[in-house]
Amino acid sequence: MKKSSTISQTLPFYLFAAGVFLIIVYQDLLSNGMFLDGLIYSTVSKNLSDGIGTFWNPHFTSTCLPEFHEHPPLAFGIQSLFYRLLGGSRFIDKFYSIVTVLIVGYIILKIWKTLGYKHGWLPLFIWIITPTVFWASYNNLLENTLTIFTSLSILFYLKNQENKNVFFILLSGFMLSLGFLTKGFVAFFPWTFPFLLWLIIRQKSFGKMIIDSIGIFVFTLIPLLLLILLFPVARISLHKYIDNQVIESLRNAVTVDSRFDIVKRLFSELASAAGLCILLLVWSRIRKYPTILVKENSKKALVFVLLGLTGVLPIMLSMKQSGFYIIPAYPFFALGTGILMYPLIGSLINKIN
Repeated sequence: MKKSSTISQTLPFYLFAAGVFLIIVYQDLLSNGMFLDGLIYSTVSKNLSDGIGTFWNPHFTSTCLPEFHEHPPLAFGIQSLFYRLLGGSRFIDKFYSIVTVLIVGYIILKIWKTLGYKHGWLPLFIWIITPTVFWASYNNLLENTLTIFTSLSILFYLKNQENKNVFFILLSGFMLSLGFLTKGFVAFFPWTFPFLLWLIIRQKSFGKMIIDSIGIFVFTLIPLLLLILLFPVARISLHKYIDNQVIESLRNAVTVDSRFDIVKRLFSELASAAGLCILLLVWSRIRKYPTILVKENSKKALVFVLLGLTGVLPIMLSMKQSGFYIIPAYPFFALGTGILMYPLIGSLINKIN
């Protein structure tokens, strides 16, 4: 009876969040065309499904990037399976994009539940109103797939905290190796999560935090080292990616005027979530709702905000920047903001008849 009451109380909010998302994206989701990068990735994936090129040596066109090593190949391999199973419709690429977004949304809910909170629609709503998130949902960006792996890494580490099972440490690290095979070194920012938990919350000793960090680090690198050592074609492909994309972007590529451009973009993207948070706090102060629980939640919220920042600030090393590079960090900003707002939202919902 209690479970049924909880569902009836929260279902309208889930429907509201889903409705807002569909209103924002439906027109572009059903239209022709995509962002240029998404079209390139779709072409490479479609070629792979048609037997043009191989997993470790993808093909774009005969005259432009016949050997496509601008990124590691995992996302192309996964998307090519969608083409093989579902055919060559023009909607497959957007369907793949929306599937990745739905998976990330589900992972956000699982992280939220693992943290012990109710009202999972709250971080979901904060996440989906981030402009670049809903824009990416129909533009087939590699960051969509990458976000699945980085978010799963955090979920599995939290599962380890809950069950004390080293297998979850293995899974947490392995997800980051898959993230590297999707988008490269930017996948490694969840390495900081055990340290941030220790630094802010201190639930574990320093020694145990170091052991967890080493475990995630080792289980990230072992699959990649095995690939490089056992499969020469994989070694050649990843070497070309590092030469073509990583080293060149650090040396010569310039797309912004300032290294702080990515930080400015972050603040503009999070303006809507920050505005909601401020309005709720002001309204609670006016109505004299107790805010002590907000202060108690602030440390846990800070952990996820700092985790998001570790996915953003390293991008400043390069002058090649774009707003969608930080898509994998947005689930953690949403979780952090949601944790901060949760006590007030919970008290308000409890008053609903």
